[in-house]
Amino acid sequence: MRKLFIVISVVGGAFYFLHPAKGKRRRQDALDRFGSSLGGGSQSGGFASQAQSIASSVAGQAQSVASKVSSQTPAVVRETVQRGHPDNPNPDDNTLRDRVETELFRDSEIPKGELNIFVVDGVVDLRGELPSQTMIDKVIQRAESVEHVRGVRSYLHLPHTDAPNKEEAIEAGEGNV
Repeated sequence: MRKLFIVISVVGGAFYFLHPAKGKRRRQDALDRFGSSLGGGSQSGGFASQAQSIASSVAGQAQSVASKVSSQTPAVVRETVQRGHPDNPNPDDNTLRDRVETELFRDSEIPKGELNIFVVDGVVDLRGELPSQTMIDKVIQRAESVEHVRGVRSYLHLPHTDAPNKEEAIEAGEGNV
């Protein structure tokens, strides 16, 4: 169990420092911090150069471990991670709701506080008030685009209008007066 923890820690560290977009900056930050904690900063010789040498050695070892783990990882898992596909091919309703929220709220124009999202048996219910019909159409289209969503029911409405599911009840109540 302890060996597994060590392997996972090393691999995690390797991926942290070898990230394609952020790895170089992370490695440099680590070197700067390590060198300055030894009393020299990244500008001085001595300790900073030793720190850089050690960090380079560790990075090389981490890359070696990462490549070994990668070569032993099943192809399906590697492909899923590389392409960014969801790791759960049969998501439950809570997972599906999270995916819909992620898709919708990526857009900063969509107001989070104005939407309620419910999922039952793969069908998404959208409730709330949005400022324009264009925004309502955009939210519905994005919710429909999420993989594994079986349908979308919209109860979204414009300000100062009744929600679609309330109109029938209001009309029924007026007939009894």
